[in-house]
Amino acid sequence: MDYETLFTILPKEPKKWSLEDVSSWLNFVGLQQLQTTFTKNSIDGSCLELIEENDLIEDLGITNKIVRKKLMHWLKTGLKEYASHIKSTSFEDRRYEKMEQENATLENTESAQPQYGQINISHDMMTNYLKNNEMFSQQFQQPLCEIENKAQFQKKQQTGIVIEQDLEKLVSKVQNELIIQPTEGPQTNFYCIKESGGKIGRHSSNQILILEESISRFHAEVIFQNEEFYIKDIGSTTGTFIKVETKQLLQIGMVVELGSNQFEIQQVNVNGANIDVVMTIIEGPNTPEKHVINLTPQKSVTTVGRKQTADLTFSEDHHLSNIHAKICLIDGRVYLEDMGSTNGSWLRLSREGQPSQLYPLQNQTVFKIGTTSTYLCKRTTQLVADRSHENSCIICIENDRDALYMPCKHNTACLKCSKNLKDCPICRTKIQDIIRIYKN
Repeated sequence: MDYETLFTILPKEPKKWSLEDVSSWLNFVGLQQLQTTFTKNSIDGSCLELIEENDLIEDLGITNKIVRKKLMHWLKTGLKEYASHIKSTSFEDRRYEKMEQENATLENTESAQPQYGQINISHDMMTNYLKNNEMFSQQFQQPLCEIENKAQFQKKQQTGIVIEQDLEKLVSKVQNELIIQPTEGPQTNFYCIKESGGKIGRHSSNQILILEESISRFHAEVIFQNEEFYIKDIGSTTGTFIKVETKQLLQIGMVVELGSNQFEIQQVNVNGANIDVVMTIIEGPNTPEKHVINLTPQKSVTTVGRKQTADLTFSEDHHLSNIHAKICLIDGRVYLEDMGSTNGSWLRLSREGQPSQLYPLQNQTVFKIGTTSTYLCKRTTQLVADRSHENSCIICIENDRDALYMPCKHNTACLKCSKNLKDCPICRTKIQDIIRIYKN
């Protein structure tokens, strides 16, 4: 059944057909001999779906069996499918296609003239109109949201179009943040440290509050300077530690934690190509043992672990892995390298009760506060408005806002810039008077 062609003739649902529409449909399906009968019996679209085959014989006198079958097929199947076809077809698309065809025909006709009510506007006429209407052209060609620099902002202020959003976008800046995520220990809270920094400890005034007995009241501090975040121990008892992820250069005075023991590097004696490293255990079950590690070009690596095959063995320390770490000689320097241990190797920032130097917190740096609380660092940035100019004139962005407009009472610009304004830059109310504001 050709519903597409039928749609061009009767573009509406069958139940809405008039008597004339029904006649057109009968002609379309090849049953034009029934047009007079249907019109005589006033059969419109609302009656079609009610007709049964007995009605065709008894009331309409249609005796031809083939005609009855064809008609009933349309009445019971064809018209229902056509109704569904109309609902699933966008009438607007059809009308648009028809309009396109009509326009194409009109363009190809040399004698085509504009109908009454149409206006032909040339490109030159529109260009001149825009040039003669500067304000309209300014708004039309440059929306407010496209201001990107101060030059555009100043150009825009000459037309009197200034809004607060433009100022905030103009003076926005990047805010650095450090996300501190707990990885081990009883803590579950995430912390966001901004450029103002934050302190860590057991006291309630700390930005990162850790309520554990092993944590000092004021334990450590995160500081932002020179575009970097740093951590500093501020004289805690149990210490602040940085996890050794890569080779860590060992120097005199450093304290490293391997397993349950903390080793202080007391001496690094250089004897030609040989280096002797003197380490003393200052805290842990093996305090105060002293160990001397001799590194030579022939034997440049000393391993530390719980297994007997390690060069420096602590068999009773269950916090040590079998081969926990190694101390190695590379290019005349001594380094500590973790060997993938379970509990990690740690660099303590300072001895007990002593403040430490600043240590940089890079992305993915892991640090430990006290004995159990371990955290992972993640660096992020955020674009925020620079509030240092929030009291500045929105026109010159230099002087303070000291002009109050009457009667709207907006205070958005300085007295100097306000002298040339006729309307309020915010609400566009006509300025009747300007009052100077004196601020302490």
